[in-house]
Amino acid sequence: MKLIPLSMVLLLVATQAQANWPLQGDQHHFSVNILGTSSIKPGQSAKIAIELKAQPEWHSYFINPGDTGQATLFKWALPAQWQVGSIQWPIPLRVLTDDFVTYNYEGSTYFLTEVTAPKSASNGQAVDLQLHLNILGCHDVCIPEALDTSLHLNVSAQAESQTTALPSFVQVNQVKTSLENDRTTTWHIQSNHWTLTWPKKVSEHGPASARPNWRFYPRIANQVDEHIAQPFISTQDGQWQITLTSLKSTGPNELDGYLVDENTPANQRYGIAIHIAKPTK
Repeated sequence: MKLIPLSMVLLLVATQAQANWPLQGDQHHFSVNILGTSSIKPGQSAKIAIELKAQPEWHSYFINPGDTGQATLFKWALPAQWQVGSIQWPIPLRVLTDDFVTYNYEGSTYFLTEVTAPKSASNGQAVDLQLHLNILGCHDVCIPEALDTSLHLNVSAQAESQTTALPSFVQVNQVKTSLENDRTTTWHIQSNHWTLTWPKKVSEHGPASARPNWRFYPRIANQVDEHIAQPFISTQDGQWQITLTSLKSTGPNELDGYLVDENTPANQRYGIAIHIAKPTK
């Protein structure tokens, strides 16, 4: 088994796009399982959760891994006309080590998505949805791993009464509310500083702490400077306001990420999904 020093992660990531992801040997530091329904009605959609479990002290990476690392890749092999939705990435841990910022997942992480059966699916049909994962796992070293699992589903006209609800624990660190372009959310750009303002009532939809410590976790790299402070205040008119510093003098074209209250426990993080386009003049 080849071990890759952490200092070589950047080189690995730079060359990985030009090579097949190396398969792990007989030792894994991660396991994968799919939780959810065992039956589905033709034309019906059902939520499922992909559980990625890391061994103690090992971690994988967010869709934006930060300065080093590689996001986990999810690749489905589906029967004809079956569909699986986009992955909902839970709130990661922001880790500052030396001069590097990374966004990590430790322990058990649950990625939510939705499977949809075609209307033409036959009653009594059984299908297997195959899932392949490419993971860069890190501890003192970083090791690429490849994992495979599947979800077995039976098509049934009575599936609605048989559907198994997802357990409550898969909701840990999931984003439960969002901000989009609307009149309640504003931003102001001055040079490379971007001030975002949103109503406090948005935070009332989840378990934000009494005195939140907001920070923006970008889903897309190089939107903002992730190494410096992000000052935030409570305004007199009942809003939150945070100032971000862009890596570009004109600011980013959009904000896509999570506003995270870092005063909530690491295993119960509260976050607001945000996807806001740059206002047109």
